[in-house]
Amino acid sequence: MTKLRVSGEGVVSELGFLHPDSERVALRDSAGRSMTHAQLAAEVLTRVDEQRQRRTVKPMIAVNSIEWVVQYLTNLYAGHVVCPLNSKSAPLMRTQLQRVYGPHPRVSSGDHSPASLSRLALLMPTSGTTGNPKLVRLSVANLRANADQIVSTLGLSVNDVGVTSLPTSYIYGLSIIHSHLKVGATISLTADSVLSSSFWDQVVRDEVTTFAGVPTTYDLVVRRGLDELPSSGLVRYTAAGGRLNQEYSEMLVRHTENTNASIFRMYGQTEASPRMSCLRLNRENMATLSVGAAVPGGEFTIRDNEGSLLRPGETGEIWYQGENVMLGYSNGPDDLNDNDMCRGLLSTGDLGYLDETGECFITGRLSRIAKINGVRINLDDLEHMIPGVRAIAREAEDQVMLITHPAFDADQLPSQLRRLCSDLGVNRRIFRHLAMEVPITPNGKVDYAAMADQADHLSGPVVSKTHNGPTSGLRT
Repeated sequence: MTKLRVSGEGVVSELGFLHPDSERVALRDSAGRSMTHAQLAAEVLTRVDEQRQRRTVKPMIAVNSIEWVVQYLTNLYAGHVVCPLNSKSAPLMRTQLQRVYGPHPRVSSGDHSPASLSRLALLMPTSGTTGNPKLVRLSVANLRANADQIVSTLGLSVNDVGVTSLPTSYIYGLSIIHSHLKVGATISLTADSVLSSSFWDQVVRDEVTTFAGVPTTYDLVVRRGLDELPSSGLVRYTAAGGRLNQEYSEMLVRHTENTNASIFRMYGQTEASPRMSCLRLNRENMATLSVGAAVPGGEFTIRDNEGSLLRPGETGEIWYQGENVMLGYSNGPDDLNDNDMCRGLLSTGDLGYLDETGECFITGRLSRIAKINGVRINLDDLEHMIPGVRAIAREAEDQVMLITHPAFDADQLPSQLRRLCSDLGVNRRIFRHLAMEVPITPNGKVDYAAMADQADHLSGPVVSKTHNGPTSGLRT
């Protein structure tokens, strides 16, 4: 594989995403326009020379287009720090970022050169859509390591073609770009929905081999009809962002068996750039809580509340170690630096256990970050946005339960929800309201585990009981 090496301050030369000697197609859009790897490398280098300046944060509204990918890579290779924004929530996020970080946030290099592998390269929002300015700091080394891990795990090669079935503001969608560029493969760029015929026409035209989706993506695919999928070409499907509906899992496994393809369950977090494990699904394992073994170079351990290591079969918090673990979080301008606070070790906030072979099984969640329809939603942020409301997640049902006291004036809730959904770019249908007494712990805090149990009794199972209590939701 050819590595691009560029001299000059501010240019990152070790990402491995550019291949100046390759005449293979790197990018092709829905209009049929294309750019080879050599053309992509030449264009990025030209722009780097023109746009070299002091390191700064570059918010970019994510678009699945050739131009966006070119400018994204330009910013990375010029040593800047990219913060991808979802188009729907971009106004809210920009406002929050400017309030906390200022209008033109600068990045401190400290003791690191601009071309250092350990330098900060990417800032990803932790709340997904709620506008919380807390950001995940990912380095050049993080992005490169996880791209290599995905390539190795899925067996990607220069002959593969990925498709942007997910937004590039989402780390899972961005990893499609990274992994395919890293191996010198092709990316088919489209903003079309998987429900549209034009999307699948492009999949066939561009001979796409790899399709990625979150549970709602596959919900749409199944509803459209698996018999409508291309009969050949697609050799692998990847599923992350939550646990697939069991019925759909069975249908997809049968479909991939009939078409000589494979479907992979992947577990990850933004903090891990994002993939941590992978499991090829079959009829024997699809109903288990397994997310497979760690990606190459990664390792899972299970720890108790005191941080002590647990033995196989014992349940505790899942920890992950690997080169793809973030530098740390950024909560303000003082955190815009290259300092590595995690040292390759990540506390996932998920509960689970390992078997004797090192395969990881997820049984619950400790955090208050839920994944609904593949989108990270900070439940604490929602409570601040609508005073008087408590939020818990039904991840398997892609729902957020909004709990209010019976005396709460709910007349304003519909209009508040409309504004909330508009600001965050989420669908109103993910929210469900329930009036009940809010349980309180002896120390005066909301007892979320008890609240989930009561909501379970009143309205059906709450699969993901946030804070405490067993769940079957997967934080992928």
